[in-house]
Amino acid sequence: MKHFSPSNTYDIIIFSVSATLAFASIIIILCQQESTQNDSEIIINNGNVYTVNQAFEINTHCQSGSSGPVWIISPHRYRIGNTLHYKTATSGNLHIIAILNNSKAVKSIYICAPNPDTLPVVLPRAVITGPAQAFAGTPYVYYTRNDTSFTCQWRLLGDSTSFQTGNSCRITFRYPGEQHLTLTLNNDPRTTTIKTIQVLAPADRKPSPTLVIPEPVPVIPVAATPAPPIISDQAFHQLLLQLLEGKKPAEELMKYLCNQQETVVIINDKETTSFLQCCAQLQHKKNIRLISLSLARSKQGCIEALRIRYDKKKFIGLF
Repeated sequence: MKHFSPSNTYDIIIFSVSATLAFASIIIILCQQESTQNDSEIIINNGNVYTVNQAFEINTHCQSGSSGPVWIISPHRYRIGNTLHYKTATSGNLHIIAILNNSKAVKSIYICAPNPDTLPVVLPRAVITGPAQAFAGTPYVYYTRNDTSFTCQWRLLGDSTSFQTGNSCRITFRYPGEQHLTLTLNNDPRTTTIKTIQVLAPADRKPSPTLVIPEPVPVIPVAATPAPPIISDQAFHQLLLQLLEGKKPAEELMKYLCNQQETVVIINDKETTSFLQCCAQLQHKKNIRLISLSLARSKQGCIEALRIRYDKKKFIGLF
C-alpha cells in the first residue's frame, strides 16, 4: 500500500481534489437541509370536503418577508399570497399546488354537490259527503270521492262498533245529539277528516205532506193581444229615472213590459217583487241613487224582468 508523500506532486493533486469534493458535498447537504426546512405546509381550515359555492381558506407557513407561494388551482388558475381564499361552482376533486422556491406541496379537496331542497309532504285530504242532519234509528250512507289508491277507515266517535272501510259507509245513529264521523286515509291520523252531524229524535220527524192533485183548470181561449212596443235600454233607463223623481207615471213604463204591473223586478240582488210594488217602494224618495239597470227581454222584444241596483245618498256632515 502506497503512503501519501507531501513531496510527491501527484499525491498533492489527489489530496486537493478529494478535499474539494468533500467540502462541496458538505455544502450540498446543508443546502438540502435548509431547503427542506423551507418546504410549505398546507393547512385547510374546516376539513377537506366542501360544498359547491362554499368558500374555504388555505394557509402556508413561509419565511418572514416572503410574498407567499404561487398557488396552482387545477386546471389553470393561479394565485399568489400566504393565504388562498377560493370557492368553485363545480363539484368533484380539486387539486391545489403551492410552490415556493424549491419546495412544492399538493393538496386534494373534494367539492360535493349541494343537497336538493326537501320537498314538503303533501298529505291527501278527503271530503265526507252526506247529510249534516239525521234522525236516530234511520240508516244513512256517507261516501267520499277519493282515489282508489287510498284505503278509507270510517269511525263514529264514541262508538267502537262503527268501524268500516271502503269509499262509503252505512251509519245508523242510535241516539239523538251531536255526532262526529271521522274518515282516515291509509291509517294516517294526519289525514283524518271530521264531519259533525246533528242527530234528531224520531219524534221530531215531520210527516211528509200528502200529495194533492188539483182538478184540471179548463182552458179558456183568450183573444190574441197585441205585442207591446219595444224601447231601447237607454230610453227605458231615462224613463225609470223620471219615474223615481215623480215626473212620469208608472203606466208610461208598463206598456213596455211583458206582464205589465206583475213583471218581476230584482232589487239589489236580494229582494224580488213586482213592478207595481217596486214603484210604490222607490217612487218619490229623494235619497235614492240608481246605480245600474239590467233588462231581460223576450223573443218579441218586450221586457220580461228588471234588475235594479241602487243605494242611499250620503250627505256630508250627517252620515
